[in-house]
Amino acid sequence: RSMGWAQVSERQRAGHLVHDQVPGKLSGSSGRAHPPSVPRPPARQHGGRSADGPGAWGFFAHCVRYPRTPRRPTPRAWFGSKRGSTANKSYSPMVFLTLIPWLVFGLFTLMWLLLYHHAAIFVWAALLAGVGIVFANVWPRGQYGLAILLIISFVLSVVIGTYMHHTYMEPYWACRENREYNNIVPTEPAASHSDAGKISFTADSRVDVLKSVGYKLGSTYCVAPVMDDNSGSRVEYWAAGVDCCASREDMWCDEVRVESARSGVVVASQETWMDQFVYSDRAMFVKAARVATAQYDLAAAEEPIFVRWVARPDLAQTEYFTHGGIFWVVAVLIYLVVSIVLAFVVVEASDPKGAEG
Repeated sequence: RSMGWAQVSERQRAGHLVHDQVPGKLSGSSGRAHPPSVPRPPARQHGGRSADGPGAWGFFAHCVRYPRTPRRPTPRAWFGSKRGSTANKSYSPMVFLTLIPWLVFGLFTLMWLLLYHHAAIFVWAALLAGVGIVFANVWPRGQYGLAILLIISFVLSVVIGTYMHHTYMEPYWACRENREYNNIVPTEPAASHSDAGKISFTADSRVDVLKSVGYKLGSTYCVAPVMDDNSGSRVEYWAAGVDCCASREDMWCDEVRVESARSGVVVASQETWMDQFVYSDRAMFVKAARVATAQYDLAAAEEPIFVRWVARPDLAQTEYFTHGGIFWVVAVLIYLVVSIVLAFVVVEASDPKGAEG
């Protein structure tokens, strides 16, 4: 009776331990057999822990009373982050979703710029392989946000890469790989030089800017005949440019007004799939030449040659490559901003709070 509550509790706990260790056996000095006792579950404190420790019984009882329900996966799993962890609030998904599509865009546009002319099959194969990896590995893992951003980067790399090849690299390779003709008389048939990349005319050759025409269709496509002192009304070669002339009788394209200029860089005539959606420069130059022949009573060749009138064709060739590289750098920097915006939109759209709401 005089024992305190702490001593009674300690003795009861000791008795429980004895019964638990050897149920139905003798315990203590009395020699009497005690029936096996089932200990009560310890008092739950601080998430199911008793005063003596976690306890197997307390954990089991907690699981039985409060079975764990499966949590609904949040869209944050798109990025491969752990659900319910503090990593969801970090900037790693944002950085990941920004850099991976941006690097893919930069790589494939660079391949279009440098490799497409000689290895178009390789570039297309690499592109299709990348798309296959997205649908075979990224999408099945539930990383839908990353998959969508990668597909966008693939599509834009095709569009931008084709534009760069058509506008800059195709003329560059035409100048570099096609033949160079020197001391050409403007009255010589253009058909005999259809494989030309660069042409140098005779010393008395000039561009007759008083017979120039500007054909307006969005941009202004300018042409003027290349003639000499003995030229008649037939025109085989035309100086051409874009947005560098008046509608009639005035032109300042490239180095048309430079008296020492006697050469031309041939405007490439290869057709691409983009010509199905937009007119090529050469097609518009042909229309402008038809207007000029009717306006000034000239006779044009069936397959005329259009050139950019310059003093040094080699510099014009290098200019194509340089401008293509500058365009690629600007496109990659712009897409970095676009990629940041798209990644931010995807991350905000997959916010767990928004998903639970």
